[in-house]
This record gives sequence, structure tokens and C-alpha cells, in this order.
Amino acid sequence: IGNYVILIKNENNIFVFNDSSNLSTLYYYQKNNEISISSDLFDLAMSISENNSLIIDENSFLEGVFQNGILGEATIFKEIKKVLGHEYISMKINSNEFKIGNISTNPASVSTQNLEENIEEYTRILMSKVNQIVKHFSKIALFTTGGFDSRVVLSAYLNAGVRPTLIYGIGDSAITNTNNNDYESVKKIASRFNLELIIMNWSSPNPIDKHWDELSGKYGFHSEIYSGNVNILNEIENLKDIDYVDFGYMGECLRNNERLLNHHLEYFSSETFAELYLDKYNSDIFKNRKEIRKNVEKFFTTTCNRLKINPNKIHKNHSQYFDNEYRKCAESHLLNFCNLYINSISIIADSEVINFAATIPYDQKENGKFQIEIIRKLYAPVLSIPIFTHGKFLNIDKHNLRTLANKTNLFNYLKSILLRNKLFLKSFLRFKLLVFPMFDKEKDELHFRTNGIKKYLNKKYNLNNDNKIKHISYAGAAYIARYCHIRFIVKKILK
Repeated sequence: IGNYVILIKNENNIFVFNDSSNLSTLYYYQKNNEISISSDLFDLAMSISENNSLIIDENSFLEGVFQNGILGEATIFKEIKKVLGHEYISMKINSNEFKIGNISTNPASVSTQNLEENIEEYTRILMSKVNQIVKHFSKIALFTTGGFDSRVVLSAYLNAGVRPTLIYGIGDSAITNTNNNDYESVKKIASRFNLELIIMNWSSPNPIDKHWDELSGKYGFHSEIYSGNVNILNEIENLKDIDYVDFGYMGECLRNNERLLNHHLEYFSSETFAELYLDKYNSDIFKNRKEIRKNVEKFFTTTCNRLKINPNKIHKNHSQYFDNEYRKCAESHLLNFCNLYINSISIIADSEVINFAATIPYDQKENGKFQIEIIRKLYAPVLSIPIFTHGKFLNIDKHNLRTLANKTNLFNYLKSILLRNKLFLKSFLRFKLLVFPMFDKEKDELHFRTNGIKKYLNKKYNLNNDNKIKHISYAGAAYIARYCHIRFIVKKILK
């Protein structure tokens, strides 16, 4: 259980394995007689660039920035590859033999059990993992939001008789994407169950790149967390009286894939999945979209072959297998950084737990009922606290297990439209919106600060003349900041 790398030496043979959940990172470089392996991309790239030139993989670079992760073995450097959870490295000491081997994978399957039986089986597997954690650690903490995913983890620990410390970070711009309603839900959870709550300072530095050079030297690519936010990194590094931290990462695997909700088809192709994968995020920002889509399609086709799925006829019941692959690389950044200083995993991302979740039929996950009933079975009172997720509160309909969004009144709807209008922001928000007092000061300041970050980065890093991206003014501030920050780190390595 956990995120780890294992090296086994047997006489002249060396084998290196990554953990099967594949949330930890393992990289390798192999050229002629030189073989380098590391769990840290920055350190590995720095050691290689001293004697050899590295070439940037532009497509992977853009995918990593704007999709939050790079699918498959690729990294932002063409010469450096990742070892995936179903792979291992095999070497012979007295020869140049080096190869990447494959660990046998069970074919994709769909559970034939009914909803109640699947809930029973999932909670049994999850609690067996939680009980192992509880057996070895006493000071347990959980990064918590007001949403569903961390609530699954919380209900599991409460079920085990543990009262975890809750952790919540408060930011001051769209870079950290924290929300006051989210914070209020977390406070209610802490109060309702008498849990300690640690509030972290996640406010963004001013200017945003103030500490990039210092942090990249100390943390490497780990410093890209929330675009080089020194406050977040310091808060985690100096976390006291905690010996284990958990997350709600991969909890979305307990709900249906959002990319398929608007498509009423039973079957998809790997090509369709690649298109949905890119359409979901910010792929219209970068120019070589067709090349990136081909790479994504190739990875999904390879995944189909490994799982014995027809790449031209993927049933929606198998969709979670593909979403899992994305989330393994997109939702592991903060977890892997925490692991530098404190024992950290995402218990619901454990390979046995997540592999079973992937077998749950599409209709049993509809409207979140599978996830809701897991929480209800583990610790039902957790559902009494309002759920805030994806910018809105949700209510639980006890009769048909549906998640229902609170009705948005016309007033708030019009306000949200105005806030998206760039011309309106420039014309009115700058004058404190005296004509429209409906806007609260906290949100006004957040929008101004976020727009200020975009304007600063655009000017300093000359983004309007960057030939790799387009429509940069429409990109979110977090993506622009990540793009500039990772480009900064890469240039530092290549120098």
C-alpha cells in the first residue's frame, strides 16, 4: 500500500518497479552505456544536461501545461521517459542490456453485481486499506474541501474510529481556485464532528514569479504546484504534529465521466475519447492540437490493447479505465510533493480500490448515486453538511439518490454573465462598481488580482508573440502562470 519505487538486485540483474497505482513518478534516461533512473524529473534532467543536450518535446510540454498531465510514457524532454505502473525496468550489470518490461494486466471487466453488492464490496476493500493506515499512524490529517471526494475519505476514517485533522488552504486569486463557500462547508464539517481544522495561507506572491528561481532550485518541478506559490510549499514543509496526510484524489472515479454525460452513445472509439479528452480542457489555446490529439489517441489505443478492449468499440461501462489514466498524472502533483516531507497517499487511489471502482456499471454511477451511497454506508452523518462542488451547492434527494443543484436565481445568473464580460470588468469593476452594488468586494478584488496576474505575465514573458500558443487572453490565469513557470524551469535546466 502506498506510493513507492522498489529496486531489486539479484546477482547481475537489477529490476526497478513503480507502484501499481502509478501516482508516484519514476523516470529513466538511457543512451549508449549510460543509464539514469530517478523519481525526480528536475534532478535527472539537470544531471543529463551537464554532459548531453536535451530536446524539448513541444507537444508533451503543452499537454502537460494545459491538460494538467502527460498521458503515457512521454515527458517534456524527448530523451527522458516515464515508467508506468504496469511496467518495470530490467538491466544487466555486466552488459548493456536494458529493457522496459510489462506486467500482466487483467482485462477490463464490468461488475455483474447489483448496486448494493458493489457498495458492500467497495467499502470492504476501502476499509481494509484504511485499517492498515490506522494501524501504523496515529496523527492523521486530510486535505478537505466541501465536495464529494474528500468526504468519501473522511467517512472512511470516521468509520474506523479516527478523528482526522482537516486541512484547508485559502488563496486570494484564481491561481489557487479556493472559494469562500467551500471554506464554510469545511468549517461546518469540522464543527459538526469536533475535528481540528488547520487553515493554510495559500495566497499568491506578488509578483507571481517572485520566488520561481529560488523554488525551482530547491524543489525542481515540484515548485510548479499552484505556479510556484512559496506560501503553500512552506506551509506543507513546516506541517507539525502530523505523521500521515490523505487526499480525496481520484474520487471522481466513483462518478460517471463528465465528458460522456452529454453524449447518449453506448460505444465510443479511441479517436472519440481523444477528442473528448482535449475538448474538456484548454486545447484550443495551443496551435499544434492535431498532433497532440494523435498522441492521445495512440495512448488510448495502446490502453485498449492492454485491457483487451476493441479500440473502435469502447463501451461506456469501460470509460473509467481511460479517465483513471489521466487522473494518475493530473492529480498527483501535490501528493508527491507532500511525500517529500510526510507520509502521504490518496487511499481511494490505491490500485485495488480504484481498479474495482472502474468495474462499476455506468448506470449504477448515474447522478452520483454510487458515491453517495458509499458515504451513507460508511458514515451517513457526513451527508448532513451541505456539499459544495464545481462552484455550486448540491442537495441529496433521499428518494431517488440524485444530486440536485440549488436553483440559481436570475440575479446571480446575470451577475455571472457580467463577470465573464471583459469590457464590463474594465469599465465598471475598476470604479468599485458603485452603480452595481450587487458585486461583493471580495469577488471584485479576486477578479482584479487575477486579471493583474495575467497582464503581468503577458507583458513580462511576451506571450502575444509566442508562436506555440494562441488566444492567450482567453486562457485561465492558472494555465498562463503554469505555462510561464514550467517554461522558466526548463530554460533553467537547459542553461
